[in-house]
Amino acid sequence: MPLAENWRCAEIAYFPAFDWLAAGGFRQKQLAPLALAPILRMASSIAAILPLAFATRMLVVLDRS
Repeated sequence: MPLAENWRCAEIAYFPAFDWLAAGGFRQKQLAPLALAPILRMASSIAAILPLAFATRMLVVLDRS
């Protein structure tokens, strides 16, 4: 994907974070009960084996040339 002039994509990291998603993310509206947090955290750990398939968050690092 082309970027603006003088910028390049240095790194892209994918993170499966089902517990963050169920907690409402940035919206602060909880989608799952707090009792499910350990189960969702464990699911995120298992999903980390294939982060590209289960990513709910992504970090993109841009470098200015």
